[in-house]
Amino acid sequence: MPALKRREQRVVGAGAVLLAAAAVTFVILLPATDQVRLARREAAGKQAELRRLGALVDRRAEIERRHRLAQTEARVLEAMLPRDPALPALLGLLGRAISDSRVELQQISFAPAASTSGGEALPAGVAAVPMQVVVSGEYSRLRAFVAALERMPRAVTVDRFAVTGADRGVTIDLTLRAFYAP
Repeated sequence: MPALKRREQRVVGAGAVLLAAAAVTFVILLPATDQVRLARREAAGKQAELRRLGALVDRRAEIERRHRLAQTEARVLEAMLPRDPALPALLGLLGRAISDSRVELQQISFAPAASTSGGEALPAGVAAVPMQVVVSGEYSRLRAFVAALERMPRAVTVDRFAVTGADRGVTIDLTLRAFYAP
């Protein structure tokens, strides 16, 4: 560079500085900013994943609580399903509900085939004893009888409930199913 004039030396020096700055920009700074941008994007993705996992952890407690509740309800229901129709015990429970509520039994009969409400099928491993029960009495006593049916330690459902007026109060005609697990 000694053969160059001072002005030419400045231009070449400025060009070298610009070339070095461009090289530093393209070789070091741009890749570094790309790395920073990628790291931020990855961090945002990790934060979103962390929030999703935190939400799952929060829901896990609720899911476990619901599972325990369902298990408890299943055990209660299983206890309400004898292994056979247990007709004498069923009649004893009905008799107790009738006497406790002080209604008058008009009729009790067992239907030949199970009737299901709404055409629904029973789950596998469950059978039912269909029956018709007709009782009469004052409204409050009939209400007590229906409440006694709800509290029975046996799984029973009411498929049909018909109420008619009578000389001495009200008559209800119930079609019931008492379930068991054969």
